[in-house]
Amino acid sequence: MTDTFRSDEQRPLSPEFVRRFLLGLLPEKEAETLREQLFGQPSMVEEIAAHEDDLIDAYSRGELLGAEKDAFDALYLAHPEKRRRVVVSRALLEAARSQAAPGGARLSTPSGVAEVPPAVAALRAEIAAEEARGNVAVFPGGRSRILPALTGLAAAAALVLAALTTLQRSRLEERLSAAESLHSQKVALLERQVKEQTAAALRAETARVAAEAALAARDAATSATPIAKAVKRAVFTLAMDLVRGEGEPRRLTLPSDVDEVQLKLEVDGNEPYKLFYVTLRSASGRQVFSRGRLSGERVSGNRLVTLNLRQEVLPEGRYELQLQGLTESGKAEDIGYYYFHVNHRNGV
Repeated sequence: MTDTFRSDEQRPLSPEFVRRFLLGLLPEKEAETLREQLFGQPSMVEEIAAHEDDLIDAYSRGELLGAEKDAFDALYLAHPEKRRRVVVSRALLEAARSQAAPGGARLSTPSGVAEVPPAVAALRAEIAAEEARGNVAVFPGGRSRILPALTGLAAAAALVLAALTTLQRSRLEERLSAAESLHSQKVALLERQVKEQTAAALRAETARVAAEAALAARDAATSATPIAKAVKRAVFTLAMDLVRGEGEPRRLTLPSDVDEVQLKLEVDGNEPYKLFYVTLRSASGRQVFSRGRLSGERVSGNRLVTLNLRQEVLPEGRYELQLQGLTESGKAEDIGYYYFHVNHRNGV
């Protein structure tokens, strides 16, 4: 790659090339060539340092993906000094974004910020001014004694990060403290606004419920309470016919004012079924009613299956009622038949 072979006066290094160098993604031969060029070229060191700032800010904005993010995590987050620079970058980006948000908008992570915030640009300008005044050390023209002991990205990182002085770190910490203070103030403001909005909504809901309760109480006081009508019922007990269709069916006489007819069907107590199914047919064979999953009660050794019918279901005529037992698998098996004739009578 031609970017590694240049003099101090040649064109700048490409950002992509320097980023791969800082992340340890360059081939070792190209990385070694660039490390050798750093000696005696302070402007080249400053250029790489600026690219490293951009790299840290890009990570803080969530722009590094895949292999670049993995390399950054491994090389920067594991080193205390580099990790501190990431924390400072994130705090400044978040502070700049929260200041730009209208009306104390939500505080979010710096991911998605399109450009470097003014706070970060100002910080870089301040560091550059310190360098111009001689407060920031530059690299010596000769080869460092520790360079032979460092290889790969470790040597490059040592060269680039050597420019940070006590004054720079002190000012970075001041900026970080200011960003954290602003962040805390914004969070406290948002929490207070949320509490106020929640209290207002609760008061409105309480007032609405109270108003509805008052209206309900007024309606209850002004309207007459209807009296529930008692259901008049006619009760009949039917025995099973041993021979289907033979003999005179039992006559059931229903008064005209009856609301409901209750049929109690006698069943042999030895039947194994727990649930029953009934089908009611007219004399013509038309099904007029059916009901399933009926349980029976034991009375004097027998069982009674109770069936309730509305009076209008039983006009005058002859009926056949089929009783079946439901097995545990849900299959219906025949048990027997009940025959009866319904007569209606006027009056009580």
